[in-house]
Amino acid sequence: MSVTTYATKDILTMCFPSDVQNLPAPLKNKWDQVKDALKTGDSGRIIQDLQNSWMDIAICLVMAMVYSLLYMYAMSIFPTGIAYMAIAFIELIFVVGGAGLIYESFK
Repeated sequence: MSVTTYATKDILTMCFPSDVQNLPAPLKNKWDQVKDALKTGDSGRIIQDLQNSWMDIAICLVMAMVYSLLYMYAMSIFPTGIAYMAIAFIELIFVVGGAGLIYESFK
């Protein structure tokens, strides 16, 4: 029995072939089967979705940081006004929510 060796790289503590094109034919076929199984399964779809939407996720993370910095800057300039606005919005939510519940109870 002969042992076939090939170059690998370590990704998340798993060995993957470094160059799929230079694999022996039987191993290349098995690699293609594993890759196709991953693409058609649920986990493969999740990975594909993440791969397709990485730019949107990165933009959201950057914008969250920008909004946080703007909010901290605004809080340093006029904290009392922001606190009053927050209280007013909370009261508005309570009043509208209560009115909606009363309306639904009489329906």
